[in-house]
Amino acid sequence: MRNRCKRACKKRARKPELRSAMTLVFLERFIRRARHIEVQILADQHGNVLHLHERDCSVQRRNQKVVEVAPAVNLDSKIREGLANAAVALAREAKYYSAATVEFLVDADTGAYYFIEVNPRVQVEHTVTEMVTGIRHRAGADSDRAGALNYTARNESTAPK
Repeated sequence: MRNRCKRACKKRARKPELRSAMTLVFLERFIRRARHIEVQILADQHGNVLHLHERDCSVQRRNQKVVEVAPAVNLDSKIREGLANAAVALAREAKYYSAATVEFLVDADTGAYYFIEVNPRVQVEHTVTEMVTGIRHRAGADSDRAGALNYTARNESTAPK
């Protein structure tokens, strides 16, 4: 495998149209049975970070999410907790404040999980999280004038049955 990689890199470097391009190569771990799990967070300017649990976005077509499931079905409670803690820790470490979605790949065979990216905005999928948690983020108003979290929680009478 190592020799195949070396040959491929050398072949790429010989192509005239790529000579002036960067010669870095990024390798990604191959995960045979991957699950795409996202954790929605809300954070304020006081260091408060709230995770709104996870969504399973594994059903995709042409890299577009087709089905969102929240909470993720058949996700081990330790993995669920680890993903939520990792998302919160990332936001705190970055001193991030606002709404965001932290995305991970979870290896369905081993339970290992890997960070993909952070989308620093309310995504279309947030409505799934809102329906499940009853927490409504006010778009365009991430925090009040004091920088505190600004969201409303639906009461039980308006929560979905």
